[in-house]
Amino acid sequence: MPDGHVRLDPYQERDFSAFVHLLNAASHPGTPATSEAAQLEYESWLNRDLSQTRAVIRHPDDPGQLIAYADLFTRTVRAGEREANLSLGVRPTWQDGDLETELLEWLMQRANDLGADTLNIYTPAPARILRNHLELRGFEVVGAYHKLTLEHFPTDLPTTLPAGYTLRSHQAVNNDELFIRIMNRAYSDLWGHSLATPEVWAHIVETYTPENLFLLFSSDEAIGCTGFRLIEGETSSGSLDGPGLVPEYRTAELYSMVAAWGLKNLAKKRAKPVTLETWGEADETISAYQHLGFKIVFTELGYQKRLRA
Repeated sequence: MPDGHVRLDPYQERDFSAFVHLLNAASHPGTPATSEAAQLEYESWLNRDLSQTRAVIRHPDDPGQLIAYADLFTRTVRAGEREANLSLGVRPTWQDGDLETELLEWLMQRANDLGADTLNIYTPAPARILRNHLELRGFEVVGAYHKLTLEHFPTDLPTTLPAGYTLRSHQAVNNDELFIRIMNRAYSDLWGHSLATPEVWAHIVETYTPENLFLLFSSDEAIGCTGFRLIEGETSSGSLDGPGLVPEYRTAELYSMVAAWGLKNLAKKRAKPVTLETWGEADETISAYQHLGFKIVFTELGYQKRLRA
């Protein structure tokens, strides 16, 4: 580590504002910026003891300024299987390879101590130095995250779903157990997703509101799910939840039709731009969203390493 003057310290609650500033300063060019409000919303989903799962490196001449961080959270993805999701960042003026190595080794050891079987980490596709560090330690690319935006609503959006398909709101279905079961069938086998629990589902309902959450039916069989929400600000923008389909119904055409239905509803509310985030979806699905008018604004590669067989 540079000059031997910096060390990894446990994160403290008073570091929050400095941490958000560091996230933006350390992000790779092209990475969307975050805000304190967005970071608080993200951390509320995870509900963890940050003093045990996040470490920071303070500036040797100004301890209130952070120059690097390492962060992880663990979760159960299936019975008896735990994974750790890792992240790290270093201010550009301190990036020399040594700090990245120190942070990555701390993360791997901490994840092992917490009983993780698998390690996951995202890295921007152009971040070649970090990718080299990961590949030297046995990490392999297993998936990708894409953030897409749509600035203008197409004039030729499909007005109906294909024959035999219907979307029914949470209010109409009124069955939380069915929503959770379909979400797990639609998402949990894809990279970047984990099992939905009643606690996670309660947070989703609070975030999206029941009238904006939907199950997709083929005749009377539930086969998928989606949702959308307005994000209030100086102007209202929209967020479209990446549609989920159970494996036997996954086609680019059906993904596109469900997404178009969500866009049609957001267009009625004049909510734009619209953001769509995807984890682990096939290239054909991403292409289908692009054909609707979405543009990819950011891509991260998902790396993975097994700690235990």
